[in-house]
Amino acid sequence: MHPIVDSEVETIDLNNKTVRLTEEFASRFLKQGEAESERPLYARALYQYLVQKTQSLADLEPFFSPIVKDIAFKAITKDVLEEL
Repeated sequence: MHPIVDSEVETIDLNNKTVRLTEEFASRFLKQGEAESERPLYARALYQYLVQKTQSLADLEPFFSPIVKDIAFKAITKDVLEEL
């Protein structure tokens, strides 16, 4: 099995359902320097590709904690402190 790292992926075309890999991966996969009869005839790529876009910070709330929203700050002056 030849793992593929992100840097070896040139493009992912969702419309045509194709993944283009770099020449470096092809050279490693085809085992350059070995006899052609020893090289693999086929390749099988198993991958998961997730694209999810969001415009709302609230959508990310389940993944990060805590999210502070609707916050307001007030300055407390020395005069106010003396009244307390």
